[in-house]
Amino acid sequence: MNATLNIPRDKSLDSSLDLLREGYTFIQNRSEALDSDIFQVRFLGMKVICLHGPEAARLFYDPERFMRLGAMPKRVQKTLTGENAIQTLDNEAHHRRKEMFMSFMTPCNTHRLMAYISQEWQQAGKKWETQDQVVLFKETQDVFCRAACAWVGVPLPEDQVRERARNLGWLVDAFGAVGPKHWRGKQARRQSEKWIGKIIKQVRSGELLLYEKLPAAVIANYREVNGKLLDRKMAAIELLNLIRPIVAIAWYVTFSALALHQYPISRQKLRNK
Repeated sequence: MNATLNIPRDKSLDSSLDLLREGYTFIQNRSEALDSDIFQVRFLGMKVICLHGPEAARLFYDPERFMRLGAMPKRVQKTLTGENAIQTLDNEAHHRRKEMFMSFMTPCNTHRLMAYISQEWQQAGKKWETQDQVVLFKETQDVFCRAACAWVGVPLPEDQVRERARNLGWLVDAFGAVGPKHWRGKQARRQSEKWIGKIIKQVRSGELLLYEKLPAAVIANYREVNGKLLDRKMAAIELLNLIRPIVAIAWYVTFSALALHQYPISRQKLRNK
């Protein structure tokens, strides 16, 4: 007997366009409409099972039931995450590398990152006050790029900020894209890995001296299960996997600013706090 027979099904012939329109809320919307945390849909003609809720998340991350290897499309790896990064690993290799990443999430480290971001916001705000026009998305990318690089220990000359921030943004923008946007993301990936690869080389050679617990130093000196250093490209990919998500916060800031502009009542509520 087919176990999927008792799973509620979305009645649409194909939900691909609905997913593109609704984005992250697609699963939640269907879950509420079908009154079920599990349901079946069709994407590009294929049957797909969707899960929703805390129990589903625990099930999805159960290594006894799911594997990361081969799950993430190469198109996404070649832009957003980098090829063969932590998101594709399983078992002990994944646990060891995740342990390294989690070591950066201490209260002291998060406070240090917040301090860098706060400092960059204050400096940017003073500059914006003297300008007739501010392109918030680009400026916010630059703010987070400066803060992220300072946090991990990557030197970032001011004349390189816009280029680096733009490329990191293009990695995110290319997620799931096709055509020119995907090609632009791949080019940004190559340029970003080349940039960070040079930093890894400088750390390992001693040309760039960093405090040993800074993320750039930790990743440069991280050893795999077999005791070997990550190759330089992989080390660059994983360091970018720390910097890129911080720069991506620019999207949330920009959308929040737009929402506050469109809904002045909410803006006033914030001012009254």
